[in-house]
Amino acid sequence: MWLCRDRLASGFDLEEPYTVVKIFRGQDLLLFELVPAFPFPNEWPKSAAVWPEETNDWLSQNEAKVARDLGFYAQVLPCPAALGDSSLFRLSFSTAEKFLLRATGPEGNVATPASFSNPTSGLAISRKASERILRMLRESDKDDFYPVNSYHIRTVLLHECQRWPDPAAWSQEKLGERFLELLRDLILALDNQDLPHFFVRDCNLLRCYAPELLVSAAGRLRAIYQDIVVSPSSSIRLQC
Repeated sequence: MWLCRDRLASGFDLEEPYTVVKIFRGQDLLLFELVPAFPFPNEWPKSAAVWPEETNDWLSQNEAKVARDLGFYAQVLPCPAALGDSSLFRLSFSTAEKFLLRATGPEGNVATPASFSNPTSGLAISRKASERILRMLRESDKDDFYPVNSYHIRTVLLHECQRWPDPAAWSQEKLGERFLELLRDLILALDNQDLPHFFVRDCNLLRCYAPELLVSAAGRLRAIYQDIVVSPSSSIRLQC
């Protein structure tokens, strides 16, 4: 079905179990996947009962409690932990993830937009900044990144945040270092064919991919990493 008005056209395709909405604006095509989901606020799934295994300055007991209280969603999508079992739902912790990755400033205070535009505020941080850069790189090198998706990148970032709890490690001065480490850890996950879900550690998000596909992707991303590290001034990936 298609609807047209002026230079805007839209339509949708029914693809079980979700609907793909297509919106054309001039020559641009925007795709949106509408996935049925059941919210479970103030509840926490048994599969994530042991989370968090440990706490620190970033993930304190109080913040872990807030994240748990935000609940989860059961999505009508295949469960990556058991793709062959059609009776299982995929769990989404998107609200908890947004809370944990919220922008913070010095001493854990929520950062204001002004603090990011002020070059003198060296400790003002956004843990998502390195994720945005890696996502932009993925968009420009989609073939090289395949089969890595945005959620794989988000998961690696969450593990990085727990490894580096000090806000100073995510300052503007450290952004390049954090970005490269994020890319390194993504390559390592592909090499090991293992990327544990941040909340459900028994779930390997790379389990459903063929080993040779993951090894090949790791090799391509390693070449990108070397290009950025060895020749940052001439790397076409940094010319933006």
